[in-house]
Amino acid sequence: MRKYIFVAGMMVLALSAGTMSRTLFSDDFSDEAASNQLWISNVESVKLQFSNGTCTVTNTDTDYSGIASHTFSENDKSSVFTLSGKITLESASMAAGFVCCLSVSGAAQGYYISIRGDGMVGVTKINSSGSGEVVLSHSSAYLTSGTNELKVSKKDDQFTIFCNGHFDARFTDDDFAEGNIALLVAPKTTAVFDDILMTDDFDTTGPPTCFADDFNDGDLVGWSSFGSEGVEVRIDESTLRITTAKEQDHYQVVDLPLKEFVMRVVVSLHGGTTQNLYGLFICGTPEGTATIPLAGFGITGGRSFAAFSVGQTTLSPNSHIRGAPYVSSTGDTTFYKDTLEVIKRNASGDYFFIVNGDTLTKFAGVNFDVTGAGMFCLDSLDVVFDDFVAAEGTTGECPVRHLSLSGVQSRNLRIGGRVDARLFDLSGRLIARENAVSRADVVPGVYLRRDAIRPLFLINQQ
Repeated sequence: MRKYIFVAGMMVLALSAGTMSRTLFSDDFSDEAASNQLWISNVESVKLQFSNGTCTVTNTDTDYSGIASHTFSENDKSSVFTLSGKITLESASMAAGFVCCLSVSGAAQGYYISIRGDGMVGVTKINSSGSGEVVLSHSSAYLTSGTNELKVSKKDDQFTIFCNGHFDARFTDDDFAEGNIALLVAPKTTAVFDDILMTDDFDTTGPPTCFADDFNDGDLVGWSSFGSEGVEVRIDESTLRITTAKEQDHYQVVDLPLKEFVMRVVVSLHGGTTQNLYGLFICGTPEGTATIPLAGFGITGGRSFAAFSVGQTTLSPNSHIRGAPYVSSTGDTTFYKDTLEVIKRNASGDYFFIVNGDTLTKFAGVNFDVTGAGMFCLDSLDVVFDDFVAAEGTTGECPVRHLSLSGVQSRNLRIGGRVDARLFDLSGRLIARENAVSRADVVPGVYLRRDAIRPLFLINQQ
């Protein structure tokens, strides 16, 4: 087993594969003279250069984003469309993307959809007066440090964003039905665009319903993380190895809405304390609070277990747990493997925690909708994880397709642990550290702020 994902809506796509969509616009920049006539910028700070089958857009303005727009005829404007293209950014602080449903009457109003070099995805709605509203802002686990494909699909008030072919987010808004398009470049940014395509269809692909990873690919595509800084997380001989120091913890998570599901992982303690927990967890999305709702199902090297929510942990011993490595009288070390499973059945509402095939407990202390699942490791531990799977349904299987993506790194949400001043969006995603709070790439809006003295609290960043 390698790394797989099953996406809701795939059957719909297969059934409709014979329906041909109409191309509304395309530009692969292979004809420089033709491309020069397709795009226009009316500000001096935005320059376009066509070469080697690409379009390089440079915005030298220090305060305002710039656009290079394409104007459709009235017959080619569509309220249903899919717009995609490849974008290359030079650094983590730069951002670029598209504007769709664009109309220039006073300010350039429309939906400004961008990706940033550090893995952030953002959507800002600009109205005719020039004021903006942050519709979406989060860290994507599917963006690379180099070239990325960004795709946005719209039908009625429904928008879906894809990064490198993978579902990333949805939002709804009906202020702007149709319009022109533009290449979007943030202040002090140079971006390279290629293979711009717009069709008159809607991509029905939805969130994944399962995720599996045996870590053979050597990357952490699809994963995000939160917890303490400085935790050592690495791929080691086709396994995921997490090493925490004193007062550190780590949560490796994949965004995955789950209701009735099976989650499984193989763990092996290689060092550290035998008193602290490691294992599987589920989490939700915080609403009106700074705390991510979470429930964990873990074991210790001392052969105890616990199923717990935040602030509630009681350890119970069980001989079915293999636990810490054994050093023989001759000095040979045996590293044991434990298979952990969590099964949720809608009929009962209980979560069953199973270790090595034996049901240790059932747990009912989950009062949130599950939107993420993964593996955790508390402090002072060295743990190896392998063959992770989380799947909606009753089988715990995820047999669909390979999910490898060269260059992807796990995105750190950095919630919890000891941190300096930072901004998070209302979903708990890191937006900026203190030295970036006043920068132009932090858009106005309501954020959560945390510093070394005060807990998370709301601010209105202007």
